[in-house]
Amino acid sequence: MSFSKDVKKYLYEARESGKDCCKASFDAGVKGITAEFGCKKCTAQYIAGVFCEYGTMSDPAKSFQLFVYPKEEVEEFIYSLLEEGVSISSGKIRGKKCFYCKSCESVADFLAFCKATPFAMRVFEEGVVSEERVRLQRKCNAEVANIARTTAAAGEQLEAIKLLRKYGMLETLKSELREAAMLREAYPEEGLSQLVSLSPVAVSKSGLNYRLKKLVSMAEELKSEDM
Repeated sequence: MSFSKDVKKYLYEARESGKDCCKASFDAGVKGITAEFGCKKCTAQYIAGVFCEYGTMSDPAKSFQLFVYPKEEVEEFIYSLLEEGVSISSGKIRGKKCFYCKSCESVADFLAFCKATPFAMRVFEEGVVSEERVRLQRKCNAEVANIARTTAAAGEQLEAIKLLRKYGMLETLKSELREAAMLREAYPEEGLSQLVSLSPVAVSKSGLNYRLKKLVSMAEELKSEDM
């Protein structure tokens, strides 16, 4: 059974334990007619009936979408009941007027409004899982991008050092530049932070970064002179 059908089954069963005025309100919602409410719970029962007959929703494990396609003559009546308790939008889908929710919060609020509380909680839980999944994916993407940048920078630096050595310039450099070059060659795959911690001499991250960039700049100058 689908999530949507499970919700409707729950709401139909809940109807049976309600007061007579609530049952009448539920039935009016199913029939798509307006109703006179006898107690505070009647509004929720009416909307529950509307959803059972004219609504559908996706499995929250896949997406957060809920749609209600009411009869035209009760559209304004339904909207007036929902607008204060649920963040719901209206529009047309395939030429048919509908009310819809397209976020975890709004779908859960709609179900809570209908007193389908266990299902509202499940939607919230899936929302938390979804947010965590997105957070982890972003973190993973950032780490992959950082590795790619580190690898590209290290490759550029190693090529620069190789060229400087070819032209016999490495031995003539200032000691701090030679040390930076030797450190990079000793640890070709490490990032800047790791190089700083592995350096046999004290050096700041910005200082080492400057020296490595200086080596690349010098190699670029050599290349341009050869052209």
